[in-house]
Order: sequence, then C-alpha cells, then structure tokens
Amino acid sequence: MDKYPTWQDDPPKPEQKVRVVGEDIVQPEQDETLNTTELEAIKNRLTKARTQLMLDKPFLGNLVLRLPLVAADSWCKTSATDAKSFYYNPKFIASLNNHQIKFVLIHEALHCALTHFARRGNRTKHKWDLACDFAINPLLIKEGLHPPIDVPIFRQYEGMIAEEIYPMIDDNLDQEPMDQHLYDDQANDDSK
Repeated sequence: MDKYPTWQDDPPKPEQKVRVVGEDIVQPEQDETLNTTELEAIKNRLTKARTQLMLDKPFLGNLVLRLPLVAADSWCKTSATDAKSFYYNPKFIASLNNHQIKFVLIHEALHCALTHFARRGNRTKHKWDLACDFAINPLLIKEGLHPPIDVPIFRQYEGMIAEEIYPMIDDNLDQEPMDQHLYDDQANDDSK
C-alpha cells in the first residue's frame, strides 16, 4: 500500500526547529547591533516592568514571570512567544515607556495562558494571529494597561474569544499582528 507523503516523512533540517509565524521578519542588513550596556539596560527595564506587574496585578504578573526573557532582534520587529519564552527586539522595547512595556509583556503571556497555539487548528495563521490579538487587546485596555502606539484595539470584539472573532475578519485584511507567534510543530506548513 502506497503511503502519501506528508511533512513528517522528511525529518526537519536543523535550521527548521522553530519557524517564525508572522510577517514581522527583519532582514539582517537592517539590524544594528546594540552594545552590551544598552542591551543590559533594556533587559533591566523588562525586569522592572515584570516586578511592577507582580505588585500591581499579581495574577497577570505571575503569568509574565513564567516566560524567560530572550533578546531576538535578528528576526523579530516587536515581540514574540512560542509558549516557552518571551522574545523581544531590544530596539522596540527601548522605544516604549514603562506602561507600554507592561502591556507587551502581558499580551505575550496571555497568548500562552489562553492556549492560542493549541486552539488554532486548521485556521489560517495570519487571520488567527489577528483574531487572538483582537481578543487580548480589549482585555488589557479594560485592565487599565496602555498599549504601544498603533496597536489595534477594536472595542466591537470586547468580551469575545478568538474563535468568535476569526470568522468576522476579512480574509484580505492587510493589518499586521502586534507580535509574532512561533509554532515549532509546523515546520513546512506555509499555507496556514
């Protein structure tokens, strides 16, 4: 009996262990390196924001503390998560004030807490990422957090989950998600 080939038939190449899902790819020639002191200062700002979240919003702060901080400016314009770590572009974090940093930290932690990775199923990745962002952002505004400039906040989706929002999003919407979501189990699936 002939077996139909699937992406699992070919073992992933070492460089395919984690694939970036999202449109926030930065070309290497655009990267400007920061010195060690600047990188440390940015990480300290993230750590300070996490500590403040623990004091101000203990539940959300606890979620944020579970994600190790990883500088990833070579491929990430803003921030990202793979449900294991919080990845950030140091230049993006440096451009934010303390309130906006807290928003970004909690935003990524909620993707993990709400199991957005596992709930995607066969949905189109770009549209699903937008639906997840549209579900999370009004929650954070309601909690009194302040988003970075240009973060999409659609009040019509307030109180809705990503599965409810997904069919309401136009397939041709060219809006970009606020962040990137990394799926390490979909190495060769570009269609979703």
